[in-house]
Amino acid sequence: MKNKVLTVVVLLVLNLYVSAQAIGPLGPPKAELKQAQFQIAAEYSSSRFDVKTKYTKAVETTCRLKSSKLLVKPSYGVTDNFDIYALIGLDDNKAMNMKFGSDVVYGFGADYTLFQDDALSFGAVFETQWSKVSASGTMDFTELTDWDYFDEDYRAELNYNEIMIAAGPTWEITDGLSFYGGPFFYTLNGDIDVDFEFWDESESFNLEERSSFGAYLGTQWDFHSDVSWYGEVSFISDGWIFGTGVSWKL
Repeated sequence: MKNKVLTVVVLLVLNLYVSAQAIGPLGPPKAELKQAQFQIAAEYSSSRFDVKTKYTKAVETTCRLKSSKLLVKPSYGVTDNFDIYALIGLDDNKAMNMKFGSDVVYGFGADYTLFQDDALSFGAVFETQWSKVSASGTMDFTELTDWDYFDEDYRAELNYNEIMIAAGPTWEITDGLSFYGGPFFYTLNGDIDVDFEFWDESESFNLEERSSFGAYLGTQWDFHSDVSWYGEVSFISDGWIFGTGVSWKL
């Protein structure tokens, strides 16, 4: 019975995180800075996912998971068609009776312009993030036992890495207003530590790498020569992600 409880907790935490985590707004898939130019941006993303996990024929659950990220993004133009940037911020999640703390997220990325012709360009973006998050709660495992009632208090800590690669066009339809989008590839891997209060034991597991494909669509408005707003929607698995940001060229 202990192994059954352990399996349920681990599967639930892993399915929630693997299904829910997604990198924040990518912005237009192209380099936007001139060589040696700096930029600073503030970004926010919010996601909603319906996660369905089946453990046994008798135990099946579906829940709505909400996730949000707030990031600061400094960028630098290596060349006129190649930008690099760093990321640091907070990650916050809510699901079922699980309590997730706000934890630090950090990472880096790059934008590259492959083709530019007047109002139309085509490029790619690479981004990776690392997070360390914790969860705690009480779960009902009565259906897995012969007892009238059985629940378990647990604490879990997850360390994981995300990678996203996207490519697509950016079309400037009028002066200062652009639309962009395209497909992306997303992958996640990491490890998890779970503590059980009932047995006073700890277990550690490696996350198997999980990959998926999706698509995103966004718009950018340059409302000042050095200040831009961008917003986008991404679709992946059984959910969606909304992201927005404001950037300032220095």
